[in-house]
Amino acid sequence: MQSKNTYYKFSGLYFFYYYGLGAILPLFALYLESIGLTGTQIGSITAAGSLIGIFSGPIFAYLSDRNKAHKPILMLLMVGVIICSVIVTQVTDFALLFVILTFYYSFLHPINPLMDGITLHSSLPFGKIRLWGSVGFAVAAFVTSIIAEITSLVIPFYILIITLIISLMFIQKTKVSITDGNGVNLRQLMILLTNKKFLIFVTYGMLISSTIGGMNNYFGLYLKSLGGNVSLVWLGVLVFALCVVAIVQV
Repeated sequence: MQSKNTYYKFSGLYFFYYYGLGAILPLFALYLESIGLTGTQIGSITAAGSLIGIFSGPIFAYLSDRNKAHKPILMLLMVGVIICSVIVTQVTDFALLFVILTFYYSFLHPINPLMDGITLHSSLPFGKIRLWGSVGFAVAAFVTSIIAEITSLVIPFYILIITLIISLMFIQKTKVSITDGNGVNLRQLMILLTNKKFLIFVTYGMLISSTIGGMNNYFGLYLKSLGGNVSLVWLGVLVFALCVVAIVQV
């Protein structure tokens, strides 16, 4: 019974967290355009977000391992994203948005690896847990795009806020136990950075991630330039998410 309860808690966490991502990612650039930002300004924000993620991920991962505080830090990061999202909905000035979204990305990027690390250290089947994230993303792509087209493109931010609050409830109920390791020290880091296979792997991962990130950031704007609308963006993201679900199932 305990194992099933744990499975449901982690599944709920992934479902609602990725639901929030599915709500905001496909329509993020469209929202920024709708409040008057240019393509160059949108690119500056997303580029800065990617850059800050390179540093914030390892920093928060190190702090989590060093202090054995994976759960509190994960919750802190989600609270940070919630606060930044609330502020973003009230701001239209580019300079101020740039600063706020820099903090937003610095909180957002470390969440996924921390969640995966916690799940991988449990006895749960990671593939099945992660599948619920893809399902949440797909459902959000369907529901949010319909709501946003009827109401406003700011709606995805409110959905992200709500789903993160629900995710916090699931995290609070989960038991996290990661006791091995004390983080990476400078000597270990230097050894790691001289491992050619590791560097090739990391470079490959960065190239793939940057490509996917670029697609996510500009997918909606590209479809709009072709004459599409929010519903078409939803359809494209839904097909993408369903393909991920199918692959995970196989």
